Amino acid sequence: MDIYIRNKEDLIRAVKENGIIPFFANDIKGFSLEENCDPKV
Repeated sequence: MDIYIRNKEDLIRAVKENGIIPFFANDIKGFSLEENCDPKV
């Protein structure tokens, strides 16, 4: 998954492109909001 969440628009785009994105890390490395959010935000 090639996403990087910096703002609301990034999140909306990621969900539209991928259908669903879990909030927290899981068995699929890199497939969660937690792993793809800008840590500075």
